[in-house]
Amino acid sequence: MRIYLTQHGLALPKDVDPDRPLSSQGRDALRRLADFLGNADIQVGQVLHSGKPRAAQTAAILAEALLTDGQPRTHADLGPNDPVETLSAAIMTWSVDTLIVGHLPYLGRLASSLLVDDPDRPLLAFQPGTMACLEQDAQRRWA
Repeated sequence: MRIYLTQHGLALPKDVDPDRPLSSQGRDALRRLADFLGNADIQVGQVLHSGKPRAAQTAAILAEALLTDGQPRTHADLGPNDPVETLSAAIMTWSVDTLIVGHLPYLGRLASSLLVDDPDRPLLAFQPGTMACLEQDAQRRWA
């Protein structure tokens, strides 16, 4: 199983729009990422996002190319500062490849929780519109 952790795309500054939707540059970069992943035949069974506009828009763009069925869904506990333990435990019960669109510092903490069981140990650095793929092996370890 694979988990694709994605930081939302580049958003408008808060002083331009307090809801911080994606900027045109962010949307364009995500469309290029979606094209690249689609051409690589990457597919996922579910797409989850935090519900914030920039995450929902990112999820929608990527889902067009990657989601095999259904629509992206808002998932609780994906806020920037939410604890990662609940989702880490839930992921261990999943059997479908999943795209998770979220925020910092949450995504980095989630990755560290899965990889080394320590959300406070920084391992990955995300930038807007970037993605990391974690793969679970037969012994249920992540790499």
